[in-house]
Amino acid sequence: MLSPPRPKYHRGDVLLFGCLPNHMLTGGDFVVCQANGKWTEFITKCDPFCRYPGVPAHGASTSPPKDYYLVGEKIVFYCPSPEYKLNAENVLTCIEAGKWSRKVPMCVLDRRN
Repeated sequence: MLSPPRPKYHRGDVLLFGCLPNHMLTGGDFVVCQANGKWTEFITKCDPFCRYPGVPAHGASTSPPKDYYLVGEKIVFYCPSPEYKLNAENVLTCIEAGKWSRKVPMCVLDRRN
């Protein structure tokens, strides 16, 4: 809740809601105290999300970047040049904490080429 709590509310009072960092507000962002003493319908929740982590130097992603990724969404990385190979797992998953499941891998020179 963004509005400071008060001991008593009156008809027409508004409460504002927001989310913690790396969480997206879905639904309404406010409720209003009605004449009957009840609040208007409250259908709001904060869903965690991950920000775009970037791509490795000399690397790319199989999909275009987005502003945010919901929990469960994945990014797949690869090294387009045969001179390079990934040094770690190529798939990152956005997890519940609004973080990525691992660090972005690096494209390193493939000494076999």
